[in-house]
Amino acid sequence: MIKFYLYVSVIVGLIIGVALFNKGTVEDANTEVATTSTLSERRNASVEKTATRSSSAKKSSLSSKQLDTLPAVIAALPSDDARRKAQFTKETIQRYKKTRNLYLADPTMDAVEQQQLIAQLDKVVFGDTVQDYELSDDDLDEQARYREIIVDFQHDTQSIKTNTTLSRQQKEAEIRQLLSEFIVNIDS
Repeated sequence: MIKFYLYVSVIVGLIIGVALFNKGTVEDANTEVATTSTLSERRNASVEKTATRSSSAKKSSLSSKQLDTLPAVIAALPSDDARRKAQFTKETIQRYKKTRNLYLADPTMDAVEQQQLIAQLDKVVFGDTVQDYELSDDDLDEQARYREIIVDFQHDTQSIKTNTTLSRQQKEAEIRQLLSEFIVNIDS
């Protein structure tokens, strides 16, 4: 039963993480569009004010200064976008690999179950795009660490479960404590 909740929580966490990252990217893009349109409005307002206050020669020099700085601002926007997208992709891949390693480290699942979960994970993270991230030595080391944490957690919960001296509430409290320690160990 705990295994099921563990998998569900990992998948839900991954989906929420991807959704939050996508939402942040969309909000950032909307903010940039709003900032750009605000800059355009300010530029237009300042050009109109300048036109009414100064002569035509002065007006053309001020607007050319403004127009010279505008391409630099606009050119900076795509590089910020690219940097954010690269960071998003890097974080997504790291989370993908971590979740995949958790699936592969679970000693209670057979290879078929692991591959089914990984296929579902691939579909959630990458959609229909085929991604092939080979297992590295670091991934294998991480799986060994996860496997040790999972086995220790299972052993500790089983010993609490079979302990007849503890009340039901005490068992629940100890299992909650073990679960929070388990999550901290996995996240570190």
